[in-house]
Amino acid sequence: MIERQIISKKMKENLIESYIGELISDKAYSKIEIKKTPMGERVLVYTSKPGLVVGRAGSNIMKLTSGLKEKFGLENPQVEVVEVTGPNLDPKSVGDRIVTYFEKYGPKRFKSIGYRALQDII
Repeated sequence: MIERQIISKKMKENLIESYIGELISDKAYSKIEIKKTPMGERVLVYTSKPGLVVGRAGSNIMKLTSGLKEKFGLENPQVEVVEVTGPNLDPKSVGDRIVTYFEKYGPKRFKSIGYRALQDII
């Protein structure tokens, strides 16, 4: 019985994460946490570039809040943007940066791209 509740909760979190990924660029955030509070739900969006997630005058945050209310039936979603302090230690942001370099330069410079990423991590 409790397994079904856990699975349904994780499925809902996955759907919310895919919705946020559609609304905001996938390369703009690294992970998402959903916490239940007495006031409602807190959605924490971890990112290395908070300006892209917030948008002009908080327009993306307002879209996210209204979309989460309508689509997923969250009572009082509070979207918070948390900046990742060490983006070189976050695996998703490092992977996205490597993918961007591959898209820009092609597979011919794969060694230099890999070595540069390793140097940034070290």
